[in-house]
Order: sequence, then C-alpha cells, then structure tokens
Amino acid sequence: MTAAAVLLSLVAGIVGTTWQSLRATEAGRNAIASAVVAKSEAARAEDALSRLEVRRREAEQARQEALLRQQEAIAQRDKTQQLMDFQSAEYALRDGDLQEAMQRLTAAERLSSNWEYGNFFGQIVNKAREHFAPVRRWPVREGPQSGLLVVPKSTDELERGVAWAVFAYADELRCYDTANGTLLGSHPIAGSKNGDGSIPPGLVTIESVAAKSSTARPLVAHIDGSGRLHVHRLPSLEVMATRPETYRFGVLAAADDSTSLATVDSDGVVTVVDAMSGEIIARKSPDRIDQVRRMAISPDGEIVIFASTSTEFAPQLWSWREDQLIDVPTRLQWFAFADEATIVGQHSYSTLGEKSQ
Repeated sequence: MTAAAVLLSLVAGIVGTTWQSLRATEAGRNAIASAVVAKSEAARAEDALSRLEVRRREAEQARQEALLRQQEAIAQRDKTQQLMDFQSAEYALRDGDLQEAMQRLTAAERLSSNWEYGNFFGQIVNKAREHFAPVRRWPVREGPQSGLLVVPKSTDELERGVAWAVFAYADELRCYDTANGTLLGSHPIAGSKNGDGSIPPGLVTIESVAAKSSTARPLVAHIDGSGRLHVHRLPSLEVMATRPETYRFGVLAAADDSTSLATVDSDGVVTVVDAMSGEIIARKSPDRIDQVRRMAISPDGEIVIFASTSTEFAPQLWSWREDQLIDVPTRLQWFAFADEATIVGQHSYSTLGEKSQ
C-alpha cells in the first residue's frame, strides 16, 4: 500500500512537471509570435511615416515651385508695366505733355529704380525750363540769403489763392503777399557780428512748416547766426518759440504736419523739437556719423533721415518714437521724403530714383 502511494505520487509529480513545461513552452512561443507581430507592425508604421514624409517633401517642393512661378509672373508683369509706363513717359515728353510724362515716370519708378530714370527726369526739367516765366514780380529789399514760398493749407485761403514769399536776410526776415507784393511782416534776426558791427552774410537758414489742417497756421523756422532756433507765425512773423541752446547752422528740416522740426545741436546730437512750443521731443546721438550736415523729416514728423556732407557713409534713419536707428542700404547725395514711408534720393553719380521703404 505504501509503495503504491509513493509510485502514485511520483507519477503525479512527473505529470505536473511535464504540464508546466508544456505551458512554459507554449507561452514562449506566444511571446515570440507577439514580438514578430509587433516588429512587423512597427516596420509597417515606419514605412507609412516614410511615405508620408516623402509626400510632404514633394508637396513642399511643388508649393515652392508654384510660388517661384508666381513670383516670376509678377516680376514679368511689373517689368512689362514698367516698360509701358516709361515708354508712355517718353511719348508724353515728345508731345510736350510734361505732367503726363512725370506721372508715367513716377509710376515706372515705383516698381523699381533705374539709373535711366534720373537722366529722363533731367530731360523733363530741361524741357520745363524752356517755358519758365515769372508769375509775380515785385520790388523787395536787395540781398536775401535765402527764400521760400509758403502756400497755406486751409480751405478758405486756398480758395482765395493766398501765398506768401518769405525771405531771409542777414539781419531780418520778411514776408510778402505774392498777389500784390505787400510786405506783411518782418522780424529782426540776431546774429554774430563782424568787428565793424556788420552782420556777415550767410548766417541764416530757413525752412517752411506748412500746415495741413484748416485750423493750424503755417510757421517758419530759422537758425540765426548765433545758433539759436526760432519759430515764427505767418504772415506776421510773430515769434512763437525760441530754443536757448546752440544749433548747427544750416541743418534744419521741417515736417508738413506743422508740429515737428529736426536739427542738430552744437554737440552733434540730432534733435526733434515741437514747433509750436519749442520743447524738445527727442534727442539721438548718431552712432557712426560724426558731422551731420544733411537731414529731412517725414511729413508726419515721426522719422528723421540724416547724413554727413561726404557720401563715404550712407545715411541713417531714426524713428524717434520707437528709438530705432537704421542704416540706409545705399549712399545718397540728396534725399527727401515723398511720403511717410518713401524716401527719394540721388546717388553721388547724379541719378534720381533710389527708393527706400
């Protein structure tokens, strides 16, 4: 009985061990099969991602090619339009229509700059000079240093054809009515004097500050021989504001909005001044231009462009409200604001049409 029990126990152990071994073998096979399936699925996923990346690259290349074709089409269209505008300007000049010639030249220049436009502009100017004739004549005091024509922007004055001629002499400013030559106002100018008490010539620079609104009045600003900045109301030439600092003679620009003047003080710091109050709005020291001798200010008074007398260095733009100083990417001998975002300039080799936006 005991032997039988022992034998039964041994048989049961062998059967259990065998059963567990079989289960372990099956589990191993299942694990291997699962790994094979997972590897296969990973390969398929990787292949799918590769195909998606290829399609993405192909789509991006197609997009870039389409964009390039579009840019080429636009460039060709602009080139054709530019050629048509320039040819129209030439035809208009031959027909003697200077206004149409200038409009077509301006349209061509907006698309891109071309040295030929400067030469053509000179032809328009020379043609216009053939027809120059004085509109008004009246006797004035001899020897003005400089002068300018001021046309008020208010509606009633425009309708009445009001315009003033302002002359700067070595010792006074004078304002005349262009309609009849009447002297409307004068104001003495303080300046440095020679040893004999006389005032040397060439010590006055004058700029117009033309008002655009119907309520504002045009102003005139000047720097006298002692370097003081003065702002006068027109046409009486009543003094509106005076700055006590010394400013560099001959460097003065005025904004069309009647609110801002730009100048350079004796230390070479570019300064924006409120034309009505004479208060300093902003000041900036140029980072690479030692002697600022030329400048202009945008019509809205927000941006100043300045340069030295030498064309060795390109001008710089200063957005005083944001305190940003930007290098102009070309050297200009002459420049002016056409509007708030466009500067028209002249290269040192005497061609007009360099545009910067």
